[in-house]
Amino acid sequence: MVKLGLLYDQLRPDERLIIDAAKREGIDLTLYDTDQLAWDITSEDDGIKLADAFLQRCMSYFRSIHVTAALEGRGKTVVNSYRASSTCGNKLIASIALKRFRLLGRLSHSHRMDR
Repeated sequence: MVKLGLLYDQLRPDERLIIDAAKREGIDLTLYDTDQLAWDITSEDDGIKLADAFLQRCMSYFRSIHVTAALEGRGKTVVNSYRASSTCGNKLIASIALKRFRLLGRLSHSHRMDR
């Protein structure tokens, strides 16, 4: 069975719903409060038991990308990856990515308020 970790800095209603759903479905879910999480990024033998995969739910942009980068550096899978989080958390980079995939113009025209 895959062990799933939930990374958070505040337990909001959404995270509580995820926790409840995991219990209901019998999913092995471990909570990781990133305010309390500290490990040696230069060593994998720091005594911290890590899940196999993680859901990244931190509200703090910088905490989210830093924790995610550290986990991915250890070979862990994180839903809301470093690349996705760092792109979406930066409006300029997100706009460039949307333009690159030819979505920016379509989105801005389809959501105009003056129609």
